[in-house]
Amino acid sequence: MKQNRLKSIAVWATLLPILLFIGSQYGLFQFIGLTKESFSELWGLVMAALAAFGILNNPTDKSTF
Repeated sequence: MKQNRLKSIAVWATLLPILLFIGSQYGLFQFIGLTKESFSELWGLVMAALAAFGILNNPTDKSTF
């Protein structure tokens, strides 16, 4: 059985910081009211959440986190 990668939470959790980084580099977040300081805080929170996800994730078992 082949896994569909686009349905994987791990794939989207990996792409999210990349999209946030690209958005910050091109100033796309200024349109929604994010400043450099607020983006830095958001970036730190996202990185902490992804680190926790990476530590707790068990890729060998689909039934549990």
